[in-house]
Amino acid sequence: MKYQIITSPDAAPKLDLGRIGGNALPRFSKSRAPHYAIPPDVLAAMTAMNLAPPFVPPSQSRATRYIALRGRGSQRGATHVKYGGLERMVVFESLLELHTLHILLSDTSLIDIWDQPPPIPLRNRAGKKTTHTLDYLAVYADGRKVGYAVKPSRKVFDEHGNPTEFVELMGRVRTAAGFEIRIVTEKSFSRSQVQDARLMHRWSRQSDPEADAVVRDIVRSLQGSYPVRTIKDLSGLKGRAFGAVVRAYRDGLLTKADGKRLHVDSMVRTVRDAD
Repeated sequence: MKYQIITSPDAAPKLDLGRIGGNALPRFSKSRAPHYAIPPDVLAAMTAMNLAPPFVPPSQSRATRYIALRGRGSQRGATHVKYGGLERMVVFESLLELHTLHILLSDTSLIDIWDQPPPIPLRNRAGKKTTHTLDYLAVYADGRKVGYAVKPSRKVFDEHGNPTEFVELMGRVRTAAGFEIRIVTEKSFSRSQVQDARLMHRWSRQSDPEADAVVRDIVRSLQGSYPVRTIKDLSGLKGRAFGAVVRAYRDGLLTKADGKRLHVDSMVRTVRDAD
């Protein structure tokens, strides 16, 4: 198969479908941002003095083309993402792209994601040289590279349900790129999956090892199905507990028992008890 059209949540098992508001930036640099690091000796001295490390800004977006931050009928901007020990800004040109980004980031096997990666050279129908820029290029822990093209379903299928020229274009992109291409539309995921991914994005950017340890011990001790509120009450951590529950869900320690979006009244179970 030259390309994969993700037409429903069930049609995308490799996407591991179960983040909204992004901080818009005035402009984006095309150059690769420097890597910020605190010298080891300075960090050691700060630790000995019980001082908190200074704020380290996230790396800039690596997008290879500028995006227009103002557009009618679309939400555009950038959001701060954190994955694999890295923090950077990632741009998006629509709410659908933002939803897709959040869902991709919820996959713990993701080790890198490149927004607006370098254009792929190819030939059009007439045989003339052209290029196409994907929305995202993801790299996974098993070495796979997957390019994502995000489009409304009306641009992927016509009124009769037949694939449009865009699908044919993605076939040529797949041939030229040499890696898998996936077409994502608003039908690729459910509303609850988007909401769960947004939660994972929000709470993954916050570190709370103490709460994580407490919640994970509780989760391992529980049997059968139980509401998230039970974990919260047993931990005594209040709001911190919910963030730890979301991170446990992201890491595969918990699964939903009721199929609804994740919230304090959701029914969950420890993975060992899942069907």
